[in-house]
Amino acid sequence: TNEPLVFDVVQISGFVDRIVADFIETSIDNAEASGSGGLILQVNSTRAVISDERVVELAEKISEAEVPIYAWVGPSGADARGTVAQLIAATDEIGVAVGAEFG
Repeated sequence: TNEPLVFDVVQISGFVDRIVADFIETSIDNAEASGSGGLILQVNSTRAVISDERVVELAEKISEAEVPIYAWVGPSGADARGTVAQLIAATDEIGVAVGAEFG
């Protein structure tokens, strides 16, 4: 049958701290285990307050995931800057809402 793909969505707002980083990793694991069509990271965050090593680990987890991972900077007025922008650059594709900023 042609079942529609189901995607998991994770909202990331405020600072990316240890709790948010762990949640992203757990969400990737859950998407892989459930047979999800992929994971969408809805991002409105301008700063990561985790170590550079942790950022690299998380970026590797994102880029090596068994399911596609997409980032959407939105809604309008949202920002993804600095380390957060570098982190979501590891996703398979990035979309930016009209009126949002990425970079």
